[in-house]
Amino acid sequence: MKTPKAIHYLALACLAFYIAKRISFSANYITTKEMISIGIWLSLLIMLFKRPRNWGLGIGIFMLTSIVIQFGLWRLMLNIPEREKLGINDSILFFTLSVLPLFVGGVCSIILRYIYPKSPEYPPNRNETH
Repeated sequence: MKTPKAIHYLALACLAFYIAKRISFSANYITTKEMISIGIWLSLLIMLFKRPRNWGLGIGIFMLTSIVIQFGLWRLMLNIPEREKLGINDSILFFTLSVLPLFVGGVCSIILRYIYPKSPEYPPNRNETH
């Protein structure tokens, strides 16, 4: 069963890459809100690492929902007339490449919910007889 593990590692790698990108972009001006955001993404990474079958669907939906929110904010940013002076890159290619790790990680996380092998029951049911 190497396929579920490969998808699990791909989802973890995408999430870790997204977290590293957020840390590198906010290295010069780290704020409390940014630290809370990074903490939330790190906790999602830990939950996906420990229990991919249980948390995969929720984390995948969260990642895909964040793409929709970022797309809405990107569309609002296009209406700012001073964006050329601020040096904001507004191309659709740049936006697509920036959310690609979230999309791949979200889809892989949702897939994990359905193909990852079930973990043994914990704690074991003591009423069963063998």
